[in-house]
Amino acid sequence: MHELLATATVSLSNRRSPKTSIHLIPNPNSGTFTIAGAGMERVQIMEASGQLVRMMAGPFATNVAVSGHGPWLYLVRVQLMDGSVESAKVVVSH
Repeated sequence: MHELLATATVSLSNRRSPKTSIHLIPNPNSGTFTIAGAGMERVQIMEASGQLVRMMAGPFATNVAVSGHGPWLYLVRVQLMDGSVESAKVVVSH
């Protein structure tokens, strides 16, 4: 009797190009900035600690205010309509 062994490797990583298609303008800023890019479906803004500051949905270019939160490094995570996710950092200094 012969045994047949098969091995399959599946990669589920969501790789992205180091060059992002989203733009945070101006960066650094004093608490208000614009997120611009094509095909944006959902935007999350988080403090460096991971705490969610704001979440927005819809295809848009938008102005964002993070007043009421301290000067900090924020992570902007954008889910695009094709399902991919891009991230960028923005510095807020009051």
